[in-house]
Order: sequence, then structure tokens, then C-alpha cells
Amino acid sequence: MPNHALCVLTGHIGKDPELKYLPNNTPVLRFSIAVSTGFGEKKITTWWRCSAFGDRYAKLAAYLGKGKPVTVVGEPSGREWVGVNGVRHTDLEVRVNDIVLLGSRDDAPAHHDAAPAPQAEDAGIPF
Repeated sequence: MPNHALCVLTGHIGKDPELKYLPNNTPVLRFSIAVSTGFGEKKITTWWRCSAFGDRYAKLAAYLGKGKPVTVVGEPSGREWVGVNGVRHTDLEVRVNDIVLLGSRDDAPAHHDAAPAPQAEDAGIPF
């Protein structure tokens, strides 16, 4: 029987993403998102480390930044490690399959080389 885990996370990017390249020149975009549930004193924020592989994510990097709202779809996993003080930690990770940008168009990077839109001629309109 096949096994598959898929998660959908909606939250805000914690800090500007890092774009790196593997030895085979595959781009890897790494970032973290904060997902909050509950409210008031019962509000809980969970941090997820995200890794997105491929050219489409390298192009998307310009649109992602600290505080931007996103939805991430991918395969979840946990990674345990021991800190220098001997304390065990667990990181929640997602291998990203898709990213949905949730901000407005005003959040997109500016393209300063674009010509301004032509103004409509309304001299012939009687009102």
C-alpha cells in the first residue's frame, strides 16, 4: 500500500529566503514560515522550515520576503538533533511542492523600466 503525507500551511515568512545551488546546479529556495492557531492566551505559533527545489522557485524568490503571507503545500517531516548543550530539538520541515502568494499586487517587486500606461482620451465624452 503506498504511503504519502501532504500538508497545507498558511502563514507568514519569518525572514528573507535564501537561494542556494546544489552541486548539480539545481536551485534550492529555503525559508521558514510561522503558522499561528488559536487566539489570545491560547494562541500557538509553530515554525516550519521549507525547502523548494527547482528553477520556478528561484524565479519566485524575488516575490518572497520577511512577513509576506503565503500558503505552502508539500511533504512534511521532522528532524531531530542535539544542541551543543545536550538538549534534543525537533525541527518541522516541508519539502515544498507548491507556493501560493497571498499578498496584493502592490507587494510585487517594482519594474522601473516599464513605460507608463497611456492615458485615455476622454475629450469626446459628453459628461
